[in-house]
Amino acid sequence: MRLWTDKANRAFLAHHYPEHLPMYDGYSLNIKRVDAIRYFLLFHYGGVYMDADFACVRSLDTMPIRRQPGVATLILQRKKAIDEQAVSNAWMSAPPRHPFFA
Repeated sequence: MRLWTDKANRAFLAHHYPEHLPMYDGYSLNIKRVDAIRYFLLFHYGGVYMDADFACVRSLDTMPIRRQPGVATLILQRKKAIDEQAVSNAWMSAPPRHPFFA
């Protein structure tokens, strides 16, 4: 597990994907940069991304990524405030270079 700082995020993007720096630096809010970098990190390294305030309620062994190598996994969650479903970017997994994140 690694916790990424804002400085490390920008350095990673500058080193590996410098063509995207103008977009990244142009975001008016830092949370937009935080949201964007997770896609670059998953595309580059693969693995599991999970927000620090997200909790597992059962083993990750039950998740599709463990049973189906090469599959990108996102979470479909029900919003409590309104009765609709949304794809969350609070928990994602994928192998490196998965086309979903390209």
